Amino acid sequence: MILLFNISVRGYFEGTFPPSNKYEQEASKPVDKIQRRLAQNHEAARKSRLQKNVEEAYVQHLESSRLKLVQLEQELE
Repeated sequence: MILLFNISVRGYFEGTFPPSNKYEQEASKPVDKIQRRLAQNHEAARKSRLQKNVEEAYVQHLESSRLKLVQLEQELE
């Protein structure tokens, strides 16, 4: 009995027991994994913003081309 208690106390302090609830599981994730995920999210957000800027520039280009064509059409009439 004392041996089992000694092993379980040692395991508790050495962190060899699995987390007992959801919050402890989240807290026990390695910091590297969390940092990697944050970096991935940051990069995805950056790419999304860049894509939005490219799309806005393309729309502006199309609108200016349309205006030039309308002007040319009016000159031909």
